[in-house]
Amino acid sequence: MNPDKPASESTEQSTEEQRQRLLLIHHCHAVRQIARCHGVALADVDDVLQRVLLTVLGKVGRIRPGSERAFVVAVARYEAAHMRRTYYRRSELNEDSIPPRSSGQPRLDDWLHRRVMLSRVNAVLAEMDPKFCEVLVQSTIDGWSCERIARHAGLPVGTVKTRLRSARRELKRRMQSSGVDGPPSDSARA
Repeated sequence: MNPDKPASESTEQSTEEQRQRLLLIHHCHAVRQIARCHGVALADVDDVLQRVLLTVLGKVGRIRPGSERAFVVAVARYEAAHMRRTYYRRSELNEDSIPPRSSGQPRLDDWLHRRVMLSRVNAVLAEMDPKFCEVLVQSTIDGWSCERIARHAGLPVGTVKTRLRSARRELKRRMQSSGVDGPPSDSARA
């Protein structure tokens, strides 16, 4: 700890660093997925990710708590569109070589797989202990932080984190024991 800085200032800085780290960890996959869905070439996805993260980190203080994902998604869409415009401006690429932009609508096999997975997950959740199920749903579906869940349930934050970890472990174990696999791969579709 720096003796020149007050303790509250270093606490604010560590909280800000922690928020930045969480933003990076939680949204990298979504940014890559958005870039691919918007027609960014696989070789340029990491460039788009880097530009998004630099933009987000530069404005992290202005992002309202609770709307981080919406902000990251908006920046990712902007950067993906910028990359597509770059493709059109390049003289070495013609319009036919650029992959078409996805409509954003899931394909029929993806939709069917999601429906089957949803029914299986609902069946597994119905079998789980309600205290684990409630914490898992509030965290995953509702997007609540552990602190908010703790306030809502009147529990210590450590208890909520333990229940959440146990619920995820239990959900994974039950899903694997019921033979549930992930989404269909692109190679299986071809």
